[in-house]
Amino acid sequence: MTKKTIYIARHGQTDYNLQGIVQGSGVDSDLNETGLLQASKLYEKYSSHPLELIITSALKRTIQTAEFFIQKPTPHKIYSAFNEIDWGHLEGIKPTPEDRRTFYQITQAWKKGEHHLKIKGGESPFDVQQRMKPAIEELIEESGNNILLVSHGRAMRILLCTMLRLDLSQMDDFPHTNTSVYQLEWTKNGFELKVRNNTDHLV
Repeated sequence: MTKKTIYIARHGQTDYNLQGIVQGSGVDSDLNETGLLQASKLYEKYSSHPLELIITSALKRTIQTAEFFIQKPTPHKIYSAFNEIDWGHLEGIKPTPEDRRTFYQITQAWKKGEHHLKIKGGESPFDVQQRMKPAIEELIEESGNNILLVSHGRAMRILLCTMLRLDLSQMDDFPHTNTSVYQLEWTKNGFELKVRNNTDHLV
């Protein structure tokens, strides 16, 4: 296979997103009403594309985001390697001012290259990257030239850096919102970014 197009979408909105609470890999939340509408609009925009495979994380919010494509039906595979980062003790709770400081401090440290740091009980960006690398190789070997991959905010940032061979300190150069889409093209020379953070379907 000489070329693949990979669409990478973030999942639709959940109530945790709405409340500013981090979910991570340990909170398996459902989409809320807005998230389901976003998923519907994502399908309306991309159902005309010749998608041959849908890949999601193992968490419900990505599977529900892809449900319209899966019902089409389009083949669906679950890759737990694309689950969200584990945010440790911050997951699923309304953050205190101290929690917010902790979150800010560690994300600032990541920008400075300290990618092995993690929230207590959680994962570092380096940990996530290591679990993703074999899955990226499997993704390249998957049958089909057009693939939709639905993942999570921080996981997407780590995934994009890894695919594009960028240092993880550049993670925050990849903005995202619920169901925003990045489009990459893979050839034997590697991945190339074609579309960044597309939200046209939400307009």
